[in-house]
Amino acid sequence: MSCAFLLLGTFFLSASPSDSNWLQWGGPSRDFSLAQNSLATSWDENQPRVVWRRQLGGGHSAILAEDGVLYTMHGGARRTRVVAIDAAHGKTLWHFDSGNRYQSHMAQYDGPHSTPLIAGHRLFTVSIDAQVHAFDKGSGRLLWQRDLVREHGVDLPQSGYAASPVAWRDLILLPGLGGSAAGAMALDQRDGSTAWGEQSFNSSHASPTLISLGGTPQAIFHGMEWLYSLAPDTGSLIWRKKLRSGAADNISFTPVWDEEGGQLLVSHRYDNSGAQALRIEESGDGFGVEKAWHNLRLRVEHGNGVLIGRIFIASSGSSPGFLVGLDADDGSLLWRVRLPKATFVSAGNQLLILDEEGTLHLARPDRDGPHIQSNFKVLQYNAWTAPTLVGKSLYLRDRFDIVRLDLP
Repeated sequence: MSCAFLLLGTFFLSASPSDSNWLQWGGPSRDFSLAQNSLATSWDENQPRVVWRRQLGGGHSAILAEDGVLYTMHGGARRTRVVAIDAAHGKTLWHFDSGNRYQSHMAQYDGPHSTPLIAGHRLFTVSIDAQVHAFDKGSGRLLWQRDLVREHGVDLPQSGYAASPVAWRDLILLPGLGGSAAGAMALDQRDGSTAWGEQSFNSSHASPTLISLGGTPQAIFHGMEWLYSLAPDTGSLIWRKKLRSGAADNISFTPVWDEEGGQLLVSHRYDNSGAQALRIEESGDGFGVEKAWHNLRLRVEHGNGVLIGRIFIASSGSSPGFLVGLDADDGSLLWRVRLPKATFVSAGNQLLILDEEGTLHLARPDRDGPHIQSNFKVLQYNAWTAPTLVGKSLYLRDRFDIVRLDLP
């Protein structure tokens, strides 16, 4: 293991989200949605400006941004690199290299998939072979590390480890490796010790998310066949709901919390689940969870989804894919248009769409359609990483490059 330090210079429910930083998977509220509505409505005369572009490397880890510094991971068949980058110029500030044991049979799946997490002065990462590292984010100094595969004696899931941790108070919450190991666990941010991890279930690639209902905080974990709600402090089970049976594939879709509807929105591609809404209601001294609607026309392979107004938007199927909008209240299909498989971030009532072929689209979706206004070719194929938007600066990557765009 090697580490190169400084080359240039030296939460969610508990804090108000800010659009000025992007500290975790999904951004300020972990839902890839920002309240701002200051972007230009068209790029016809003033396209996004490429501020810088540089080589990065394999993987699909999303990009974090805080106070002018970017953080992400990349690598290949035998190495994972955590990197801090100067957002103004794209120069490396520090990096940390570690070896990994995982190698995919397909090059496009090599490299880390999990997105880092910033909490206070620490940066947390999980490599494709389930090594957890904590760093001082300013210097890149390693604070602690855990190797979940060696500790628990279980195999990596299909395509390696891909879920992204979330912060809760002085803990980080993340899926375990399932099987004989925990399906979900919490680590102390200070030293990496296990705070809880008693629930045993088959985990998936889906990243956990935090919600609050009736004053009760809940950590939502999407297992292979069940959806679980755990108390973030203790890991105790609040409720669980079975979604499917006999699952052979792994889930990568992070549930979307529809606070207005009191429901979680989920989607899977490879079975008859399609898209579902699970409505959560207080019931006596607990919670009841029932399926509110179901639509087979939206099947997310891998990627994210967003809510704009009462429209649930995601990309359905594999290549070439469809852009789909569902009514969040009843699940009815509003529109379905041909577009390469894509990821998203919304800003007010506008939607930025990055398709897997590397084209960025600007849309203003409503119930009549996505209304794509402009597009801009910026990356190459396998652009599977969700965008990061801070102000009018948009950070994108594919398997080869990372780029900063300034939007009009």
